[in-house]
Amino acid sequence: MLVNNAAVYEPFLVAEATDEQILKIIATNLAGPIFCARAAIPLMGSGAHIINLSSESVELPFPHLSVYQCSKAGLERFSQALEQELAPQGIRVTTVRAGQMMDADKTWDIDPQVAARFGAAAMAVGLNLREAADLSVQVGDPYFSWPDRSAPRLAGGDRRAARPQTVTGRRTQ
Repeated sequence: MLVNNAAVYEPFLVAEATDEQILKIIATNLAGPIFCARAAIPLMGSGAHIINLSSESVELPFPHLSVYQCSKAGLERFSQALEQELAPQGIRVTTVRAGQMMDADKTWDIDPQVAARFGAAAMAVGLNLREAADLSVQVGDPYFSWPDRSAPRLAGGDRRAARPQTVTGRRTQ
């Protein structure tokens, strides 16, 4: 089994982004899983499984994340194509569209002004990044919370952002 779960997440406007910011996101979030899959496929046989982790942001109006969203949408499309390519060998490919994930000891090293702009832009489109969601997930759970330990939530009570879901994947015999 191969699980591609690495990701770089950095809010910025494309017009203000450096080449390094753009390339780091594309290399980690899209090219990395492609290179890992290419290396793993010769070692896999029938019944093997490749799992690619995407992001709920692909379908949500997250501002300042166009390159991140693009990289995750590209990963989803790659997963669909790879699934067709590997089906004759009996290798399964699944995309998991997950909510925000962060290790308990991980901090978000971001310029406070960038964070404020990102938060304000999110609020402008109805995404409340600070309000704790009243899910079955505990506030403070490192896998379902922002660095300040609140859970992400969409305005109007929609909590899709905090609920991981499998969006593709087909069992092959």
